[in-house]
Amino acid sequence: MSVSESLGVLRAAPNGMEWKKRIWTSGSQPGGRTYSESVLVPVNGHRNATATQPSDDTRAMQEDAGTGKVKRPLRPLRPLRRQVPQPMELADSQLHHVVLIKHIPGKGNGVFAKVALECNTRMRYTGKDLDEKQVTELYQLAQADGKNEHRYLDYLCDTGDSGRSVDAHPRHNLLSIAGQVNEPSPSERANMALSHGGKVGSRYPVLIVTSDINAGEELLVHYGKSFVRNYDVAQPSALPWWWMKRNRRKP
Repeated sequence: MSVSESLGVLRAAPNGMEWKKRIWTSGSQPGGRTYSESVLVPVNGHRNATATQPSDDTRAMQEDAGTGKVKRPLRPLRPLRRQVPQPMELADSQLHHVVLIKHIPGKGNGVFAKVALECNTRMRYTGKDLDEKQVTELYQLAQADGKNEHRYLDYLCDTGDSGRSVDAHPRHNLLSIAGQVNEPSPSERANMALSHGGKVGSRYPVLIVTSDINAGEELLVHYGKSFVRNYDVAQPSALPWWWMKRNRRKP
């Protein structure tokens, strides 16, 4: 490393001191990179402990100057990106370990968490698979019955594939826990959202936890705007930041 000092006074300095420009070149070969720094030195030209020391960044460059490599000043670390919660789909055989069906006076059955459920935990909406013809027949029965229309359509859920639906009505003798999740009353807040899982051609409805659910809390989901109801409900769950990044279609 070659070093030279200019004799020009750069700015006002304390008594007995003067500003000088210190210049050095990295590497011993011609063409090395040149650096400069203003330092305070005594008037007699001998640097002592009172002189201003090179900055940390400059010292780092000096230390590696002999190798021809320049140490760049360390950049501050970028904040870690928030990670999308890993999806965890509960199998039907696991549900009785995780949730509990209880009777709610004046409301019917409801589904409650036995253990804490984290965001992006999923419950598949199971029931009897219906094709387009069967769905049409079900709507015709509902219209013919009139007053008891809810007996046919309340548990019907779209799979996400054209012409396919799932019917979780108890008359099929299929215990669908997800089919018994209630809607939130106006004073409550939904903690799940209805969406679809699987690939095109074999999609299925699924309930996804959108905010952490504590043990003992009731699972609540908004059935959607197209659902016919004669009672007041709260708004759908606010979709979390990771919802559109989870590689699933928006409900």
